[in-house]
Amino acid sequence: MLFLGVTPLEYVCFKEMKHGRHPKLATLLITYGAKFLHLKNSRNVSLLQQELGVGVTDFIILRAIVKTMVHLPSLVSLGIYSEGQANEILYARFFMGRHYAPGLGKRCKWYATIANSVRTLQHHCRVIIRDQLGPRRLCRVHQLPIPLSLQDYLLLEYDEYR
Repeated sequence: MLFLGVTPLEYVCFKEMKHGRHPKLATLLITYGAKFLHLKNSRNVSLLQQELGVGVTDFIILRAIVKTMVHLPSLVSLGIYSEGQANEILYARFFMGRHYAPGLGKRCKWYATIANSVRTLQHHCRVIIRDQLGPRRLCRVHQLPIPLSLQDYLLLEYDEYR
């Protein structure tokens, strides 16, 4: 049962919910167009900040987010690193007093590498096509007269960010 005023994506992403975090279900929702950019938990931490930081040990939701955005915010703009200290993880104000997650440095390094690199034309095309299709038509991608590999790519099945 969902709580009033909570989207399905919020329900499966944020740990403070009664049933915990469900990364595979969250990825499915993001794959089919669920909006996450302005999604924040009760502590005002965005989904991207949460997935890069506190208490998360997998890359499942983070990979889906990276695949659906053309421009990724920097770790500095997210408040995870500070200017001039790109190799040192800081406890930004939203991390203060919370559990330091194992693998935080690894996730942040992986994310920073992608965020600081030029995204491929192929990736830009995927994002534009997905935006043009919209959430209502993404579920019909398999009906398009295009190769199965391209259908899978549009539905985030292909993982170019390992």
